[in-house]
Amino acid sequence: MPANTLLTAALWLAAAAVAAGLILGIAPWAVPGSALAIACIIVAVIGAAVLVSRARARLLGAPATAVLGALVDTSESPAIVTDASGAVVCLNTAAREWLGTIAPLAHLQAHAALDFDGEDVVTRLRQAAATMLAASAEVPLVNASGDTEWYEVSVRPLAMAPGHMFWSAVDITARRTINDILNHERQDLSDFLYLLPTGAYSVDVDGTFRFANHRFASWLGYDFEELIGRRLEDVIAGTNRPQPDGEWQGEVLFRAQSGETVPALVLQSTYDDVGVTRTRTLVIRDGVRRDTDAAPGRIAYERFRALFDAAPMAIAIADPDGIVVDCNRAFEKLVDVSRSALLGSGLVDRLVAEDRKTFTSELDKVLTGESDGAHFDARVGGPTVAQTSVFVGPLSAQGLKAEDGSNEIEGAVAHFIDVTEQKNLEVQFAQAQ
Repeated sequence: MPANTLLTAALWLAAAAVAAGLILGIAPWAVPGSALAIACIIVAVIGAAVLVSRARARLLGAPATAVLGALVDTSESPAIVTDASGAVVCLNTAAREWLGTIAPLAHLQAHAALDFDGEDVVTRLRQAAATMLAASAEVPLVNASGDTEWYEVSVRPLAMAPGHMFWSAVDITARRTINDILNHERQDLSDFLYLLPTGAYSVDVDGTFRFANHRFASWLGYDFEELIGRRLEDVIAGTNRPQPDGEWQGEVLFRAQSGETVPALVLQSTYDDVGVTRTRTLVIRDGVRRDTDAAPGRIAYERFRALFDAAPMAIAIADPDGIVVDCNRAFEKLVDVSRSALLGSGLVDRLVAEDRKTFTSELDKVLTGESDGAHFDARVGGPTVAQTSVFVGPLSAQGLKAEDGSNEIEGAVAHFIDVTEQKNLEVQFAQAQ
């Protein structure tokens, strides 16, 4: 045992003996054996307390050496543990390459990019560390080449080591660059649409404006923000209006805020915006007036289109390959499929499998000119099967004559009359008989 330790123990023992004598009412120079015994007990208690205190200190120091070292080594990005003064306790290899020999806050302060308010960000992190609070921020730092790099720096207190803070840094320069490019492209596209010399707008299935560019809004006497949330119905003066869904084109008479009417040619398509159907609509002002010779033809087409869509009989038009190129609303309702989805699909696909052979045979005869039309019964598939009476006839181009003098066939027109209720009544009547 070292001499100083023995001397310390002797002094403690003497002091304890005197204290014991005083406790027993004995003068310090006449301490008996009982007082010495009590002194030994006092020394033992004090020694045990010292040993426990030292053991606790060793336990509290363990995380800073082993556990904390293991904690930072598990991270591939820079990871650092600092003490209450901000000095580095341990750090991993990535942090050593990033910081060198200085503390995290000193490194951030020395390299903060002033052009991006880097000092303000570092100040917030410094305050969080000083108050032992968690914080995270994107910090712009200037590297040795003078370029700006971005790091997502986080700091938080360590519960396993009171007074210690855990720092981490992730290089997000590439992510920031990509986001900046995307944001710039979005802004360019937004500016392009906003300043387009033609009108553009988008409405949802309820006819509510979700977007309108500056040109279209100015034609109607509004700021574009004023149109957002309004209904398309509120700015249409005429009876002709775009369909709420699917592709559409035609002439529309808009009503300006002043009451003036604005004729325009409208071209519309639809798209899915995260489960919500919206339109992409282009508006060409005075598109009808610029071609006065063709205006009567357009007007006639619009009138025909209105009658076609309003017809109670389901009508579908197919090209020479049997592909649907147009249909009216009654046909959409019959097959329970939107017009936009029907266009480009096979007309025969809308029938039940057992009736497709007959339908295809009659359609081929019409398309090849062997038949001027055929009338037959067929079942149309959908959520419910509908019994229909079908007439398929040729669609000829006016003024186009073949060598034999007949009209050239461009396609076929199929008319469907829903006779499901009639057929059900016939069955019931037959059963009753």
